[in-house]
Amino acid sequence: MGTDWVGFFLPATLALIHGEGLHPDIFNPPWALFPLIPFALLPIEIGKPLLIGLEILSFAFVAWKFGAKPLALAAFLLNPMTFNALMCGNIEWLVVLGLALPPHWTVLVSS
Repeated sequence: MGTDWVGFFLPATLALIHGEGLHPDIFNPPWALFPLIPFALLPIEIGKPLLIGLEILSFAFVAWKFGAKPLALAAFLLNPMTFNALMCGNIEWLVVLGLALPPHWTVLVSS
């Protein structure tokens, strides 16, 4: 689990922290790496599960915010697209979280 996290986002976030410039394999805007800094500072055995937990919580929060009942919430979390996002460790959770946040937070989170 978390192949994109280990292969791309963790090295890019660490490079950003150390001021080494942007990682050549990252095609996201650099400010998308800022929410990942706390997870990059932790050992990978701790940071990766915490990031996956945050992804699950953000997907569940958005589904709940849009009025999902428990069965619909379970279906959404077990959806192949959601499960793939969790397995890859990508940042789709930031974009999805931007759907449920107020507009001034959405600009910061999902840009």
